[in-house]
Amino acid sequence: MDAQAGMLARLFEHSMGLGEEWRVEDVRFESPASGDEELHIRVGRVPGAAVACPECGARCGACDARERTWRHLDIWQFRTVVHCRVPRADCPEHGPRTVRMPWEVRPNSHCTALFEARVLVMAMSGATVTGIARRKARACGRAF
Repeated sequence: MDAQAGMLARLFEHSMGLGEEWRVEDVRFESPASGDEELHIRVGRVPGAAVACPECGARCGACDARERTWRHLDIWQFRTVVHCRVPRADCPEHGPRTVRMPWEVRPNSHCTALFEARVLVMAMSGATVTGIARRKARACGRAF
């Protein structure tokens, strides 16, 4: 990772509340079919780092992981997407449970907490529910 990408990675790690068990592994620009460049950030778990069981908070090993993506707030007006292989905690009491990521407000959301906060600000400013839903769908790359 070059110096500029490293600086952006550190900024992202701080703004997203990544603890010692997580790190930004890659920061890159991609040009999808739409032609507009997007910023893609890959977050990974530090090898050997324990993860918290979402039920009881016990620190456990991970048994497996699945790839997920989240829509993040635009950074410098670039559509920003977070990628991560999300592990499942191997909790001795509760069994395998999907770990909550530091940037999630609720499980299985496809948007980061900062993105969802932006949606709330739009709602509080008087935007209609339909207008917010259309903007969120468009921002997340989903049809409305």
